[in-house]
Amino acid sequence: MRADLADLTLADRVFSQHYAQSVVHCVQQSTSIRAKAAVDAEPIIELSRDQSFHVLDISGGWAWGHGDAVGTVGYVDCSALIAA
Repeated sequence: MRADLADLTLADRVFSQHYAQSVVHCVQQSTSIRAKAAVDAEPIIELSRDQSFHVLDISGGWAWGHGDAVGTVGYVDCSALIAA
């Protein structure tokens, strides 16, 4: 969760200004989940091709959400994702 947004599945556990239903996307090329929405931001974990990424917000070419298998929250470059 971010201060302003959380996954709807967390509504019974955390308070947020807004909740969103995630939209599942498929990773079409290996990419990193990053701490911030920037190419030079710290990579948190690598996502492999065909893994799922649950998108909660898109802004400036970056998707914010969480990895399915890894559960890691952060930003992924939208060019690495396709709708599932």
